[in-house]
Amino acid sequence: MYNVITYGCPVLYLALMVAGAIVAGRLNGGPAARERRWRQAMAMWTVALTLGLACAVAHVCAGSRVSAVIWVLSVATAGALMARYRPRQAADRERRIRVGPPTSLQDYLTRFDLNVAVTWAKNPLATVHVPCPWCAAADFAVFDVPPGSSGARDMIAALSAHHTCLECRRGGRYLITHADPEHRRYHYQVIQTLGDEPPAWLAAGYDHAVRR
Repeated sequence: MYNVITYGCPVLYLALMVAGAIVAGRLNGGPAARERRWRQAMAMWTVALTLGLACAVAHVCAGSRVSAVIWVLSVATAGALMARYRPRQAADRERRIRVGPPTSLQDYLTRFDLNVAVTWAKNPLATVHVPCPWCAAADFAVFDVPPGSSGARDMIAALSAHHTCLECRRGGRYLITHADPEHRRYHYQVIQTLGDEPPAWLAAGYDHAVRR
């Protein structure tokens, strides 16, 4: 058991710390995506901190003071990383919450830009987060896209399925009217099948926000 603590725990600790740093460093997408990455990084660092504390206690009990001091310093490192990044995590969350339901086309575009995201938590799959086409709330449609030419087919199939927004309770699907995967050009309409009529400013500003 002592050998496991001596050799296995440092490897696991370093793996958690490095993985958390990699996740925290890949902050692509809007605040919704960044908030998810903050949570992932914080979870890894919290496990590393807990592991470090446990190993420090184990080494103290075993009489290995030098190893215990090293683990205490490791715990301090994990705590410092969490203290450094937590304000940025809170800022992203606050910014996302502050942008509520849109009341104008500009509000809609701002919120849509904040909530659209692509993450790579499931390498090599890319996870696409599409906001609601009527209120721009996050995660109206969430789907994985594999690399290569099959990704376009998977994206079209996912968007063509029916989705319902948990915020405005409108539902519908995307109708792809033209697809050019080679040049990444897609023309589409949004077919609404559930919920209230879209606001007049949205219908006037976007000819694809139609109801059938």
